[in-house]
Amino acid sequence: MAPLSQQETCVLFVHLKFKSDEDVSRFADIFKPMTDYVKEKEPGHTYAYKLLKSESDPLHLTIYERYENRAYWKDVHEQSQAYKDFVQRMKDAKLEPEMDVQVFYETDIGHMCG
Repeated sequence: MAPLSQQETCVLFVHLKFKSDEDVSRFADIFKPMTDYVKEKEPGHTYAYKLLKSESDPLHLTIYERYENRAYWKDVHEQSQAYKDFVQRMKDAKLEPEMDVQVFYETDIGHMCG
């Protein structure tokens, strides 16, 4: 396996654990405009930006994010006004899920389909 390079495709798994079904619903409403922004404004650089629901725990969501590279994620995506607005809406709503962010870089082993 090749050495780790931050120039490789960067993948994030943002695990969120909420306190109630109502919080999950409120989060989905707050997150949706961010997904719309990413789809419209970040094509070709953000390869995936998807909210996932746990099969076994309805209070556990994961955001799957896949970027061209780390620099795009940190220097463009996280600096966008849409991202800053999303963070502020979370604070305003007092939504504070338990959060675990894991960052990975793709290797040359395996494949992905459309």
